[in-house]
Amino acid sequence: MPLFVLFFSTVFGTMNIYVAYRLYHTFGASLPSPWALFSVWLFLDVAGMLFRTDGTIIPNAFTDYLYLAGAYWMAIIYYAFLLTLLCDTVNFLQKKLGLAIFQQPAKITAYCIMLFCVASIGYGAYNAGIPRPTYYNLAIDKAAKTAKMRIVLLSDIHFGKIVDKAMAEKFVAEINRQQPDIVIFAGDIIDNELQPVKRKSPMGSFKNIKSKYGVYGIMGNHDYFNRNAPEVISYFEDQGINMLVDQAVELPNGVVLYGRDDYSQTAGKKDLAENLAAYHGKPILVADHQPRRIKETAAAGADVLMSGHTHKGQFIPNNFITRYIYDLDYGYKQFGNLHMIVTSGIGSWGPPVRIGSDAEVVVMTLSFAAVQ
Repeated sequence: MPLFVLFFSTVFGTMNIYVAYRLYHTFGASLPSPWALFSVWLFLDVAGMLFRTDGTIIPNAFTDYLYLAGAYWMAIIYYAFLLTLLCDTVNFLQKKLGLAIFQQPAKITAYCIMLFCVASIGYGAYNAGIPRPTYYNLAIDKAAKTAKMRIVLLSDIHFGKIVDKAMAEKFVAEINRQQPDIVIFAGDIIDNELQPVKRKSPMGSFKNIKSKYGVYGIMGNHDYFNRNAPEVISYFEDQGINMLVDQAVELPNGVVLYGRDDYSQTAGKKDLAENLAAYHGKPILVADHQPRRIKETAAAGADVLMSGHTHKGQFIPNNFITRYIYDLDYGYKQFGNLHMIVTSGIGSWGPPVRIGSDAEVVVMTLSFAAVQ
């Protein structure tokens, strides 16, 4: 975590410096109170990290707003950096090649970039607040005690300073509208620290979830950032989530659900095939937060693998990066007899912005080969 903070701060800080320099180079003396302006700029640069946890420097009620401002600033600078770099690259190439295809005054270009950034982030913020269902129908070539089973899968809520009780109530309303047999939370239920979650109590509404076979959850990498996993697990269970940490449960309909611990904690340490050997021949569902251990899961005889973690990049063009890193970064794919679904998640990390990805509620209907 400290290394990630250092890396992220360096990269984000570099983006801020680059964009600030180009703006000053473009507008120069025409900027009103440049030192005051860049002091605010610097404050927004560090706000996202400085006020990430509770009880830092300023009362929490105020730091929540400062953190939100810093989070939005992160998205604005990200797009401003990419667009500014693109424009500078085009201008550089034009000069080298002796071309004059794109010729616009620098100030006009800067205003267009600002307008694009504000409009994009405004749309992304709106889009991130609307949970949308995605439907899958899967045929499982094994027998169960019921002909069909309806699963609602959610991942990457990131409860904390931004994703709050109002959003949780939207999630619960959408879950109940789908009339699930089982609800599965596939990790990253909290964003960082447990304290702001306890303070805001957004998960209280989870006790209103209506599910035939109950509500289950697994740990994600962010759920471990609190550094006290037993406390986190205990809190989740108090909210009505049955946590599975490298554990299996056989449901009343004969389907087995196995919840893997996060890859960051158990990579290479657990033998999934050995843990599932007792359930050979039964339909097996595996929830694993990070979509990495596909071959191992298929070899263990599982029928469905459910993951999240990627956010589908959360906002473009990050989706090109996740698509390159993972064999499946979003959607559905079959690996041999294994059906795999990766959800884009329903919450957000950092900026509450989604562009090119939705706040998703996955609804799966499983059909079994026979009824026992």
